[in-house]
Amino acid sequence: MKEYPATTIECGTQTPQAELAHDVDLRHYAYQSQRLESRDISTLEASFRQQARWYSHFLRNLMPQDLDAPILDAPCGHGNFLYFLRAMKFRNVEGFDIDPGRVKLARRLGLPANLGDVTEVLRNRSGLAVITMLDFLEHVDRSEVPGLLSSAFSALANNGILIVRLPFTDCLLGSYDLGNDFTHKWAANSGVTKLLFEDAGFTSVVVRDERPVLYKWSNYVRSAAFLMTKTMTNLYLQALGLPALSIWSRSGFVIGRKPISTASAD
Repeated sequence: MKEYPATTIECGTQTPQAELAHDVDLRHYAYQSQRLESRDISTLEASFRQQARWYSHFLRNLMPQDLDAPILDAPCGHGNFLYFLRAMKFRNVEGFDIDPGRVKLARRLGLPANLGDVTEVLRNRSGLAVITMLDFLEHVDRSEVPGLLSSAFSALANNGILIVRLPFTDCLLGSYDLGNDFTHKWAANSGVTKLLFEDAGFTSVVVRDERPVLYKWSNYVRSAAFLMTKTMTNLYLQALGLPALSIWSRSGFVIGRKPISTASAD
């Protein structure tokens, strides 16, 4: 495992251009938060409840059995994953986000959201069972990504897992999620992202797209249609001399585990 310097986004250590970019990002986050705050809280909670059902099936074999296992969701945004963790009865959960508006919104739902920078939080944590970084890495400079993954690796307990969600460019519509937020800075295909995880020391790294999961009856129909469409499209691509696609959603998950013994990863 390579050692990377700790990353920082403190404005005092950045170049003027980086400081300006950081300020622009914060202003845009604040604007997004204002729009979210204008939504009815019951409508927001209903969407969280629906997402929690999806997560409970998609991640059911990954979450700890121990409901007191320490879990960090950073950044937590306005709390959709924190809501899922609460629905699953996990008791030792923390969420952090740099945007006060998102933290305020999560707290309105009684969620354990705190104001804080992801980098600093990771430096001051250890022994975590799970770290989640959903829709985050694409917002930071590419040069900071290896350091963030290394910091997450250090903050995990042995056998702990890191769960990341980000856009993948190897989907047919992969550029859509890359371009759907003004503050996105980079993207890569699933293979490159997997290599970044392995370089940080993670093992058993898996990449999962967001295909239909069977938590409601209509998804049984969608799942059958998905498999048929995937098969036919890949045959068509191969007939054109193009590689078959393994990723079929605009964004997806990368999941890596810290080895029980890290001696062999150094």
